[in-house]
Amino acid sequence: MHYATAVAMGNVTLVTNTTGWRIYLAVEAMAPVGGSYRVPVGTYINVTLKDGSALELWNYNFTHGVVVRVTAERKYAWAAQIVEVGERYVWYPVVADDFLRTYISKARGGLIWLYEPSVGYLAFDGANLYVYADCYNGYMWFIKTCRAAIPLKSFTQLPPGDRITVAGLERAGDVYVYWPIFAVYYDPAVGGNYTTYLRVDVG
Repeated sequence: MHYATAVAMGNVTLVTNTTGWRIYLAVEAMAPVGGSYRVPVGTYINVTLKDGSALELWNYNFTHGVVVRVTAERKYAWAAQIVEVGERYVWYPVVADDFLRTYISKARGGLIWLYEPSVGYLAFDGANLYVYADCYNGYMWFIKTCRAAIPLKSFTQLPPGDRITVAGLERAGDVYVYWPIFAVYYDPAVGGNYTTYLRVDVG
């Protein structure tokens, strides 16, 4: 039995009732979620992250935008809904429509991996978690053609009943950066009726 999902972004505490759950904080080959103050339409802010890559928060039309992480190799991106949370705005991942896809390609160009917040873009075969992306080669989009493989051995096991805290929040100037956390469940010996859970407490 195996299962894969994205459980949260940022700082969380996780607990489960069974063996088999493993977690991974994705700070490589991914784009995080960003939060900051309002950015004027048609512009962006950018900050440097701890790993030396740059994070850009683009405002397309006040309600939607793009998060882009720029590395030496390529750009990783999410289409985003811009949600007001108190005095700040969060670029929350959404499925990209044609307008945002065009905006991303024109604004950034070059090689882009566009992630979609959908379980259809995750796959787990018991050995690796595969995170798929739509790829732009500088001229056209290719849907769900690029992927990052994360070996199961890179995940941290969750012992039943133990609360594990994952520090997935980074701050860069006025920007809060929320890294994605993936979870997989893998137990080849499960049979019959079986109940497991993974509880996520944010903050």
